[in-house]
Amino acid sequence: MNLEQVNAIMIWEDGIPHSFGENRMAPPSELGDENYHTTSFLMQVYPSEWFQETGYPYQTNQSFGRQMGDLSAYGFTILCNASSKITNQEDYYCFMINTPINISENTRNYLSSIYPELKELIETHHAFFQGTAYEENGDYAWATQAFDLDEFYDKLGLQKGIKHQK
Repeated sequence: MNLEQVNAIMIWEDGIPHSFGENRMAPPSELGDENYHTTSFLMQVYPSEWFQETGYPYQTNQSFGRQMGDLSAYGFTILCNASSKITNQEDYYCFMINTPINISENTRNYLSSIYPELKELIETHHAFFQGTAYEENGDYAWATQAFDLDEFYDKLGLQKGIKHQK
């Protein structure tokens, strides 16, 4: 898992992670299209065969962030790196996971396998975490989001640290 270096990792029901974008802790004046979620998604994921085969009706006139919930309701699990430089001296770390409430077994296995690394990443950077699950109709699956990785895994009944089977 390379979540710290990328904008996001998308996982379809087959459990195969697809990362896109490049996360750079730099002032906006030093960032390019590959450093923003929407533009890097449109360049790297949207035209890809694997994404097109899912049949998701992505709206190219809307931002990736606006569609994350709908993507997850459709079946995608998204690990999003929203970390950025907030001043010239200070980095802000933020990681989010959006997922369908009914996660495929392949995706469950992948999430279980990356738990130790994800936990260490969040703790090392004292990062903000937010986890959200969606029903197929787009509604939130829980009354409140999870703001702790362990709580998120527990709510979904995910195992922590199970080796991923290829």
